[in-house]
Amino acid sequence: MMKTIGKWTSFAGLLVFAASTSTTVVGQEIGLGLMFVGWLILLMKRAVPDIRSVSLEIPIIAVAIAWTLSTIFAAEPEPSLINMKKLFLIPIIYGFSWLVENQKSLKTIVIVMALAALAVSIYGIVNYATGSNLAETYRVRATMGSTVTLAGVLLLVFSVSLSLALLGNSGRERILFLVVTSVSFVCLILTYTRGAWLGGIMAMVVIFLLSRGRRKAALIAGIVLLAVAPSGSGHVRDRVESTAQVQEMSIRGRFSMWLSATEVAEDHPLFGVGLMDLGKIYDQYLRPDFGFKSGHMHSDYFQVLASTGLVGLAAFLWFLRSICRVFLRNLLIFEGREGFLVAICVGSLAGFCGFVTAGIFEWNFGDAEVVSTLYCLLGLTCACARIREYESEVPRARE
Repeated sequence: MMKTIGKWTSFAGLLVFAASTSTTVVGQEIGLGLMFVGWLILLMKRAVPDIRSVSLEIPIIAVAIAWTLSTIFAAEPEPSLINMKKLFLIPIIYGFSWLVENQKSLKTIVIVMALAALAVSIYGIVNYATGSNLAETYRVRATMGSTVTLAGVLLLVFSVSLSLALLGNSGRERILFLVVTSVSFVCLILTYTRGAWLGGIMAMVVIFLLSRGRRKAALIAGIVLLAVAPSGSGHVRDRVESTAQVQEMSIRGRFSMWLSATEVAEDHPLFGVGLMDLGKIYDQYLRPDFGFKSGHMHSDYFQVLASTGLVGLAAFLWFLRSICRVFLRNLLIFEGREGFLVAICVGSLAGFCGFVTAGIFEWNFGDAEVVSTLYCLLGLTCACARIREYESEVPRARE
């Protein structure tokens, strides 16, 4: 009885979390709580499906140590200590990796996540059409607090849904994911977040390289259609054209901000100034050519450098490299195969590449919603690999 309760509680947590990736942090927290309660029940009954290492433990410890040192030597230790709570998002990886037992459960979770993103994307497009709930009078943010956060989440979901639309093995499901891909892409464009646009391009390149035969041609045709669809908006054209204008305020401001970040690092080389809002610090390092003020450096890498120093940057890059290796390892288990599990692994890897690319220009690692979604996808690919191993062992056991 308790084992059944544990399984259903943990699965309910997985579903609530998946449904909340595009909507609300509160929902994600509720989902995490249910996952944890269900996992504890299963652990007490010694019924946790498969506890295994994800090969991220040492880099995670390195990040935790770097953040601790940064907090100890921080300009303001208290807010830095509070911001260390982001480490508590990492168990999401293990929750999805350990608790997703079979392909049916995995498929349900992914479809729920896709439908949530579809609903949010439709809501965002309606906002744009009606001129309501917009940032800067024209940028879509839908259910999120900022356009950048919405763009970061949609980038990840778009990558997975595009992969499933191309590489999935069920006709009905591929139609569903094609719809999710198209609508989420349009909403992503309407956030006017250029870093996420570049991340989307990177994700599509990765999926193209990992696709074969006619699916490459289908992807190219789809990209052309998706690119043309939102081009009727004058705001989109202006935003695209401004990308090449180095003197445009937000681009010039980023370059100036990144130079300021290096100056902060020169004064605090090892451990940075702490995990805190950098608004006050940035005011002290403002350059004459600054474009705008902000509480972060609009780049994962410069933000980490300024806040945690060279030690923290090294740990962060090691962590990202290790995540990439896990994505690749899980994908290589399916070498030469196709289907739902493979598509999840391809799309998740593409989404990660898009996340890293967007992170050059945005502090997306600082968005709990975006990082939670990334960790969720990483855990799901680990579950895919475990399910594949189990399925390959069953025939041998019957022989």
